[in-house]
Amino acid sequence: WICCLGVNIYAEGAKESICVAKYKAAACSFAQVSFGYLEAGCGSDWGCVAGRLSGLSEATAGCKALHGYLALVTSDGLPVLQSPQAVPADFVVCAPAECTEDDIEQVVPIFLAVVQLGLPDPAECAVPEEIPLSASPIRLRRLAAWADLRVDFVLAGFPHCGTTWLTQALAAAGADFTSPAEEGQEDPFLFFGFGNQVVPLQVQVEAYNRGCVLEDPEYGPVAILPAGAAPRGMKHVNLMGSTQLLKYVASTDTPVVVAVRDVLSYCERRILDAVFAVAGKANAVDVADRQFVFDLFQGDVHVHPDGRVALPRDLARRLVLAQQPERCQMSPQLAQVVRVVGPGGLAVVQLEEVRRRPAEVLRRLGRFLHLHPEKAWEDIASRLPVVNAWGRPRTDICDHPEVLESLRAVLQPEQEAVDALMRGLGVDVVPVSARCT
Repeated sequence: WICCLGVNIYAEGAKESICVAKYKAAACSFAQVSFGYLEAGCGSDWGCVAGRLSGLSEATAGCKALHGYLALVTSDGLPVLQSPQAVPADFVVCAPAECTEDDIEQVVPIFLAVVQLGLPDPAECAVPEEIPLSASPIRLRRLAAWADLRVDFVLAGFPHCGTTWLTQALAAAGADFTSPAEEGQEDPFLFFGFGNQVVPLQVQVEAYNRGCVLEDPEYGPVAILPAGAAPRGMKHVNLMGSTQLLKYVASTDTPVVVAVRDVLSYCERRILDAVFAVAGKANAVDVADRQFVFDLFQGDVHVHPDGRVALPRDLARRLVLAQQPERCQMSPQLAQVVRVVGPGGLAVVQLEEVRRRPAEVLRRLGRFLHLHPEKAWEDIASRLPVVNAWGRPRTDICDHPEVLESLRAVLQPEQEAVDALMRGLGVDVVPVSARCT
């Protein structure tokens, strides 16, 4: 590896000699990593993301063997030469360890010119003594790993399954979180725009670990709370979009706590989520939400004077015809987390168990996460509001037993799948209380 180049180039029209080493020794040794930096095209396809992670692992190992480091190269105007090899605007290189970032920023434009010229075997790398290059600056930023983030555990769950209550309880026990404990305050680094990266930048990791405000490419300024001496948790309240979480836990050994609930009440809440979304954001509502509500209610949603949503008598049949099974399913995402994390690194918490035995649940989580609160778990549980209390009914399902029973029958296979996953993890499935008593 050599940082300097012995070649005359044109930069802004002036002939300049960078240094005395031979061009061939430097530019022909530069190793370009063959994976894109961003997950363009992957979306929520875990197989695609896993392939990127596998490629990254191989690239990292290969770069370490060469005593180098991975770096992201970006530019608004990379050299454009006629070549059979296309070079993307953003790509990753393995840079020599002894090279500074300034060195690499000078080397990369010449390396790109060599690549785009379509030269033969690098061992026979013959290049012109003068290469016309654009004067556009390039930027090089070191890459880090997800394991470099200062996170000691992950708390994740499905919507309305008690994740916020668990966050508040663990915070009362002395745990820190990367985002506020209030409802809806997820970790902004991983689950907003930054989480779409195959790996984070080193500057992002350093900022994350000390706590700061980051400029997210999609959401603007997002706050990361500073890390202290206490165990630090990352929370995510919607495993429906779990690809980013899976990517993180697949790259680390971080223990994961997952919150679930019985499928029937979960489905009821998911239906209400769509109803409220359509009612509250008529112009900006998600198209899938709008279609889902239309399929279920076939027109305007009726709301009783006391605020309860009136459910159609043939709700179960319409739910099947809507063909959006993911609305009321937890088992596919839960199974994926089990496969990636492994049973030893996963703790599942049932909402029904939290309602019945909150202190016992917290005591078990304390052992799993190595938390040692100054107060007793019973005291912590007693000071928190009732977890996800029903309060007044949100639908009129209890007025129509036939609706309740038909919906339960349709959802029974999903409930059995969730129960089987939990039993496989050694979890005692807590029987659900009667919905309408």
